Amino acid sequence: MESYMVKNNIDFKTNPTGIEIETRLKNRTNKQQLDLLRQGVKAWNEERQQNPQIRPDLKMANLKRVNLSTANLSGADLSLVNFSGANLTSANLSGANLSRANLSGADLRWADLSGALLDGTDLNGALLSAANLSKAKFNKTNLKGAVLSGSNLSNSEISEANFSGADLRWANLRRAVVSVADFRKTDLRWANLSEAQVVRTNLEGANLEECSIYGISTLGLKLKGAKQLSLVITTFGEPAIAVDNLEVAEFLSRLLNTQKIPDFNNTISSKVILVLGRCTQERKPILDALRKYNYLPVVIDCETSTSKDLTETISTLAQISRFIIADLTDPRSIPQELHAIIPNLQSVPVQPLLHTSAQKEYAMFEDFQRYPWVLETYWYNAFEEAIASFKNKVIVPAEAKARALLGG
Repeated sequence: MESYMVKNNIDFKTNPTGIEIETRLKNRTNKQQLDLLRQGVKAWNEERQQNPQIRPDLKMANLKRVNLSTANLSGADLSLVNFSGANLTSANLSGANLSRANLSGADLRWADLSGALLDGTDLNGALLSAANLSKAKFNKTNLKGAVLSGSNLSNSEISEANFSGADLRWANLRRAVVSVADFRKTDLRWANLSEAQVVRTNLEGANLEECSIYGISTLGLKLKGAKQLSLVITTFGEPAIAVDNLEVAEFLSRLLNTQKIPDFNNTISSKVILVLGRCTQERKPILDALRKYNYLPVVIDCETSTSKDLTETISTLAQISRFIIADLTDPRSIPQELHAIIPNLQSVPVQPLLHTSAQKEYAMFEDFQRYPWVLETYWYNAFEEAIASFKNKVIVPAEAKARALLGG
């Protein structure tokens, strides 16, 4: 620091304390640092080595097309800097603040951007091959058409970022958290997505061939036109198992890597209870009663759901249920759901419930009562009464019917 103060005519006498010296340096060095940087990378790196405690402040600087290869810009404030077309190959940008910086067309191959803040950064068409972007934060970042082949994005946070048309072949996205991102027509061949979380992301037209997806967690993806061939669901060092569908692959990956597979299969075949009807707060004791007897209730409120795929979803859940409890009190959409389940699913008992205030089942329900797997309706006056006799009036007959239907 002393050499820097002498060079820049900073008076020791008027700045007797280290804190005051550092404050004055920060206030004075924006332009001086920029001038130093323009002198060349060698002079810049030497100064940084001599004064590692100074955090470079170059915000809003114009460094368009400059050669900053191997420059040490770690921890620097580079927000709103114009780096378009700049040469930043092998530069150290770890922990740098690049918020809203312009890096379009910049060459960042082999650069270290680990832990960098890339909030609103423009990296359109940038070259980032083999760059280190681990733990970087991509929030509304523009990486459209960027080349990230072989780059390391492990443990990164990607939110509302645009990777459309980007090249991510062989990229490492292990344990990355991706949400509401645009990966349309992105090339992800041979990328590592192991243990990544990918939510509400658009992958339409993307190429996912031979991706490693061991332990991946996904939700709400758009996959129209995506190539999903040979997705590897096993971890490194294990015999490779590949599947041609991301959703199926995710399920099989979880199944194969569950340490308690027998318990998992037992849960699916004998523990899940599908509960249909209007799920009011007063009905919570019924769910608690199921849990008390070691069941896993799956609740769908047919009265309030507006999902167009509700019937299909319910049919799928019904197929893995031990039995179904259908509360017919004040029915609205439940007749439609039962119409899709009862005639087509002969191995799962249906136990109807009805409050005495309803006086009788809805008109069309009598057509279902001819099916042997539909039990007699259990009438109740109050939830307290229903819970008191729940085991004998609901669980026991439903279990007996389930065993009979399965030949047990």
